Amino acid sequence: MDDHGRLGLPELLRDIREVLTAPKHRFPVIRERGAVWGSLLLLSLPTYIGLWWVGGIYFDRDPVPGYSLLLPAVLAVVLVLLKVYLIHVVARLFEGRGRYSRATGVFKGILAVYGYAALPTLIMLALGATVLFGFGAVLGFLMSEFRIATISVLIALSIAAFIWHLILVVLALRTVYAMRDLKIVASFVLGSVLMVAPAFSSMLVVAEGKTGIEFVRPILSERLLLLHGSHDSSGGQRRVKVEAIIDVLRYRYQSPRRFEIIAIHPSPAYFKKMGPRGERISIRSGSGFRFSPGEQIVARIVGLPGEQVELASGRLTINGATWNEPYVASENSSPASLPARRLGSAEYLVLPDDRTLVEAHIEEWLVPRERITGRVVTNRWPIGWLLFRPEAFLEPFPTGRQ
Repeated sequence: MDDHGRLGLPELLRDIREVLTAPKHRFPVIRERGAVWGSLLLLSLPTYIGLWWVGGIYFDRDPVPGYSLLLPAVLAVVLVLLKVYLIHVVARLFEGRGRYSRATGVFKGILAVYGYAALPTLIMLALGATVLFGFGAVLGFLMSEFRIATISVLIALSIAAFIWHLILVVLALRTVYAMRDLKIVASFVLGSVLMVAPAFSSMLVVAEGKTGIEFVRPILSERLLLLHGSHDSSGGQRRVKVEAIIDVLRYRYQSPRRFEIIAIHPSPAYFKKMGPRGERISIRSGSGFRFSPGEQIVARIVGLPGEQVELASGRLTINGATWNEPYVASENSSPASLPARRLGSAEYLVLPDDRTLVEAHIEEWLVPRERITGRVVTNRWPIGWLLFRPEAFLEPFPTGRQ
């Protein structure tokens, strides 16, 4: 048997292997050892990856070195500790028949074993990464040509992984709490449900909105474009929409800045032109409860209130100075023009990075402040550099600047 209280990398790998092959026999060994770092690592990793965007909330760049790498890790650990503790509290109440003090299960015990039940999630995550980076075009083709069948297979795999996870949870918690499997399942479900409150609180700082892929194609990586089935969805019958993570916190405390990529509520003319593509739900400022903003237009702020702006044959001029825009690739350039205009006190000029869209949605680019939902999160670390093109992080400059 492994040394009590000690866990090195070889023991961790052995634990993982034997939990996958003989979990009923391995969980008691892990519980008796009592080391928690391996379990906490396994539990936090998928949460950390899921929270990659957290470092980009409010700040457009790291306020301190390593901020965008460390903040998701800290938050991931806090959230998984909270979830395990909530499951532990519910389990103690079940075990003690309503009285917490009568139960015998300890928090360190569940923390030592619970992370190994996350192995199915990690396996699914690894498979997803393999498909994305190695077979994105194949999956994109299947999603485009055999959408229902492909989604059905993915759902079936997700259900199988969840059932596997639930079985491991039961086997793990058996070693900590003296109660029936049904109560263990109830503890897991109720403890997980109690995490809804922290999940709702995230709506105060972030929202998820759908946007047409044509608005974000210039900043998405080749991998994501292949995954969505095409580099150009304009010729297909099905309009491709993708999710954008929107920072709704930043603009509560500061005004939108030039060249930030933002999400805006489309005008009524947009939905009349495009059809009922998404529900337009306004985010009420000052509200303690926020809803998904529905379909959005993603564009880049180029003109601020009070400025004189003009787009002449594809060249952007602000207050008489022409600006170089390195994020506009040659294949996305266009000789489109917008007449010179002095922006109002709460009016912004926004433009898509794909300038061929300017004339198609000419009425969308002069935007009052109340139509701005928030800033689109495109931070580079920890995995943003895999999701976005380098052009997404380029900064413009006036022509003639060295």
